[in-house]
Amino acid sequence: SLAPALVSFWLARKSREQEQGWCQRGKGSKLALKKWTESSQWSFENKWYLLEAEESFCNHDYDMAKSYYEKAIASAKTHKFVHEEALAYELGAHFYLEQGETDKSVEYFLLAHERYQQWVSIKVDSFHMCFNLLLIIELILC
Repeated sequence: SLAPALVSFWLARKSREQEQGWCQRGKGSKLALKKWTESSQWSFENKWYLLEAEESFCNHDYDMAKSYYEKAIASAKTHKFVHEEALAYELGAHFYLEQGETDKSVEYFLLAHERYQQWVSIKVDSFHMCFNLLLIIELILC
């Protein structure tokens, strides 16, 4: 539900002719995520806030969008979802760029880049650990 909603809200902002249709699709996908958020705040809260930010941006409610981007970032950080923190920074950067807030946009793009690098590093470390474990098991069994 997250990806279809994000794509729908993005397309709503970029497509003048079909703005309302894409916005409605985004809202529908967002509602599906709401049930998941209610059942597991830990896993889905930041995603919900990010969709609220994107919908607010789509509806030209810029103050709410700012607030929800901040909430999405804080929630992802609190729950240790580095890649989703990066995504919230990235989408927030696009928001600030379109609002003409270049300094804030650059700050958010840099933070997004940093978080994405951190996430890749975590994944690479995890891969190395699994690979080394497999090598040890193979050595023991041979």
